[in-house]
Amino acid sequence: MRRPRFNRWIKLEVLRLAHTTSFNLRRLAARAQRELAESDELAAALLLYAHENDQLERLLSYVYDESLRAEYIAVEQRLGKRSIERLALRGTPMMSLPVRYREFLDRYESAYHTPERVASEKQVLWEQSSQAMLRSEIIPSELARELHLDVANLNAYLMRGETQRFTLDTARTIAQYLSA
Repeated sequence: MRRPRFNRWIKLEVLRLAHTTSFNLRRLAARAQRELAESDELAAALLLYAHENDQLERLLSYVYDESLRAEYIAVEQRLGKRSIERLALRGTPMMSLPVRYREFLDRYESAYHTPERVASEKQVLWEQSSQAMLRSEIIPSELARELHLDVANLNAYLMRGETQRFTLDTARTIAQYLSA
C-alpha cells in the first residue's frame, strides 16, 4: 500500500465531497458557495487544494461570497508559505486554523499512516491464525479450498508469516474461519 501525497489526496477528497468525477475549479467553487449553508467541508477542501497547488488567486477569482473570501484570506495568512502536507505530518495540530481545516489535516495524517496500521493488524491476525491452525485439525490445502484461496499463498502466509500475500480483509476472513 502506497502512502498518499497531499496534493493528490485533497483533490480526491474534493471530488468525493462534491460527488463528481471531473475536477473543474470554477464549478466546484460555485457549488461550494451554493452549498455553504449545508456543509462547509467542500469550501475548506478547495482552499487546501488551492494552497497546496499554488492556485489560490485563481480560486479567489471564483469566490463571490464575501464571508467565504474573508475566511479564505484569513486562513491563507495563517498558513503562509508552509506546506500543508508537512503541517499535517508534524504531529501537532495548527490550533489557529478553524476546526474544519484541522479535520482535513487529521484525516490526511491518518491516511498517511494507514500502511503501518494495516501491517500491524495483519501481523496480529496472522499470529491468531497460526495459533488457531496449530490447535485445529484442518490442513492448509483444505482451508484454501474452503475459502477459495491459492494454496501456495495460504501456506506462505500461515507457515512463514508472509502477510503481504493477502489483503487485510482476506486475513480477517482466515482468522474468523479458524476461530469458529
